[in-house]
Amino acid sequence: MEGERVPLRILFVEDNPDDVELVRLELRRSGLDVVYARVETPEALREALEESRWDLVLSDFSMPRFSGPEALAMVQESGLDIPFIIISGAIGEEFAVESLKAGAEDFLVKSRLHRLVPAIERGLREAEERRSRRRVEESLRENEQMLVQSQKMEAIGRLAGGVAHDFNNLLTVIRGHAEMLLGEIPEPGHEDLLEIVRAAERGATLTRQLLSFGRRQTEEARVVRVRDVVDDTRRMIERLLMENIEIVVTHSADSGWVRVDPGQIEQVLMNLGVNAGDAMPEGGRLEIETGMVGDAVFLRVTDTGIGMTPEVRDRAFEPFFTTKVEGRGTGLGLAIVYGIVQQNHGEITVETSPEAGTTFRIVLPAVEPDEAATEEPPTPRPVASRTATVLVVEDEHGVRSLTCRVLAGHGYTVLDAESGIDALQVAIQHAGALDLLLTDVVLPGMSGSELARRIHETRPHVAILFMSGHHDDPSVRRRIMAQEAGFLPKPFTSRQLLES
Repeated sequence: MEGERVPLRILFVEDNPDDVELVRLELRRSGLDVVYARVETPEALREALEESRWDLVLSDFSMPRFSGPEALAMVQESGLDIPFIIISGAIGEEFAVESLKAGAEDFLVKSRLHRLVPAIERGLREAEERRSRRRVEESLRENEQMLVQSQKMEAIGRLAGGVAHDFNNLLTVIRGHAEMLLGEIPEPGHEDLLEIVRAAERGATLTRQLLSFGRRQTEEARVVRVRDVVDDTRRMIERLLMENIEIVVTHSADSGWVRVDPGQIEQVLMNLGVNAGDAMPEGGRLEIETGMVGDAVFLRVTDTGIGMTPEVRDRAFEPFFTTKVEGRGTGLGLAIVYGIVQQNHGEITVETSPEAGTTFRIVLPAVEPDEAATEEPPTPRPVASRTATVLVVEDEHGVRSLTCRVLAGHGYTVLDAESGIDALQVAIQHAGALDLLLTDVVLPGMSGSELARRIHETRPHVAILFMSGHHDDPSVRRRIMAQEAGFLPKPFTSRQLLES
């Protein structure tokens, strides 16, 4: 320790200044540079521990108003890991052993200080080793928690993907038939059909939520300004909240641009808005603010609600954790928000305390605005009838029936099959031209990509269009990218089908 540049900060618990000076001189002879303070009462010790940082405590064993064991107990109760050495006059071995058992680093006699410096060095070294072990243990605990969280997300993500696939098939059938009926029945009945279409659209939004939660959703990212998404979503949030909740939206002069799926930002706002409404049953104020911080865009959502305890805050983003009464919440809202932010390389923090409201702060990487981002999206063109032959391959009967009906209604010659093997037979038996293979990617017995490869062996000019509700699955995307093919994600509308 010779040549130490930073002074050793020592707190003496000692009623005799001369004894302090004796120890200080011994340390100076050993080359130690010392900064110290002396206390001799419990109150003074408590104040010294609160106001300053100390490397070491040297304490007498017995004092008129205090004792070494009492001082040791106070240091331990403070939660500070400071080496504690007792230096005393003549004292029995029994007391020395008890002090060491209680947690003192060493016990020295004032008349024999030759062991003082080695005792200090050992105490400082062991304290640093304890701190290092705690850092390692804390890191291991954090990594273990992250692994458990990752495993939960992966498992639920797989479940979400499977549910979303089946749900997408149902939504395709429901919305498709409702849209067809809109053109076939008198207008007085349209409102009921439009309600079915709107319900199917809400179902599609739920599917996107499930996939976002599992971090498995195909990104439809584009350059957008967060403030614009906030303004577009504000009316939806207003409809969800009670009238006694005031919504205040503030944008800084430069709110910045990000590359993200706008629907995901809408989902973040909706989930945070619903949570805020639940936290303010008697009314309150919801503030939404956007702006720039360095080279990032921030979104801040603050409510004046009941807030959270530290225990609830620590579990806020945990899947299926909820403090709401049964039937009022799934515990997925904030988990979805967390997943979306992470998926877009952002960060989210929460500041809250009981009865003091809650603030969620989201930061996303800023990008340069894209000219295309400022243009209005083109108006969909009318769908014209076509004259071509299409082979539709889909194992879900409702989706296959609807797809064939829509295509046939617009002039296509339609062939259909419910599996890849059946589709090969249909293609072999069909003597005429075959212009397009429209096939699901995941089929029983033979995949859509294998079917496309087999058909291309005898009909190389057939165009390929894949459809799937598994478009979030990387293996499905790899199959699509491996072939020159188009892609139609489920659920799809009749117009989307015809324009693909």
